[in-house]
Amino acid sequence: MQYTLFCSNPQLSVVRAAQASGLATCPIGLITDYADEIKDLLNIPEKKKVVTGIALGYPDRENPMGQFKSPRASLSELVRWI
Repeated sequence: MQYTLFCSNPQLSVVRAAQASGLATCPIGLITDYADEIKDLLNIPEKKKVVTGIALGYPDRENPMGQFKSPRASLSELVRWI
């Protein structure tokens, strides 16, 4: 199975700027499944498209949930350099 990780340049710029300011980030790709609800909530015109979202905030490093690490495959198992 092959997966592609996509992060646009503007999105990556926001993530990097936020992290440089001490904020944690989480790009949200699935937000497009809720585009109508997001448009209503944020008063986004119908002719505009919701393509991505980024959650951001100050990390709570003391919270036990912030210490959770899921098991991960090694980079060599996932990446094929070309």
